[in-house]
Amino acid sequence: MITGLGAGSVGCFVGGMLAAAGQPVTLIGREQMVRATAQGLCVHDLSERAHHARPIVTADPTVLRHATIILVCVKSADTHEAAGLIKLHASKDAHVISLQNGLTNVAVLRDVLGQSHVTAGMVGFVQLFGQSLLEVTAHHNMKGVHWSKLLLNLNNAINVLSGLPLRAQLQQRGWRRVLAECIAEGLSVAKAEGVRLERL
Repeated sequence: MITGLGAGSVGCFVGGMLAAAGQPVTLIGREQMVRATAQGLCVHDLSERAHHARPIVTADPTVLRHATIILVCVKSADTHEAAGLIKLHASKDAHVISLQNGLTNVAVLRDVLGQSHVTAGMVGFVQLFGQSLLEVTAHHNMKGVHWSKLLLNLNNAINVLSGLPLRAQLQQRGWRRVLAECIAEGLSVAKAEGVRLERL
């Protein structure tokens, strides 16, 4: 049983695609998400194809006891709480995969759950779709992948500050220059930390 801990955009996207492919999926989210998904999910891929799925969506963390794979999809600030729920309810043999943005989530999960059962992951929303609906690729430098994704995500705050739709913001040179300065600073920090970045 695949269980997604966190039923936000990443949890619903990955869980919905896996459920649409016939995998047994349960998502743990807030009560409002349980109500919102009562009729199932409709997930669209990059080719605009719709995939309909009906994963189980619940607010009850005790369903973790049935999980063989746990996809952690909560915000970084909630990682420690998520690890506690996993430790309390899940089997010690369950494999935990962090699909979170951020640089410290895997370390937090491993600190609570142990090194051997936690794997770093990343959802890029690109090149994900093949015959199995979700394509999974192993990568030897997940630290570099996470740092590279962080550099891309630096635009999130800039986009909010601009008050513009993303496309309109990126079409304006002034906002692109602000983003370039943020990325330049991020590159300097990554270099100082000895991180080898990866092209996403």
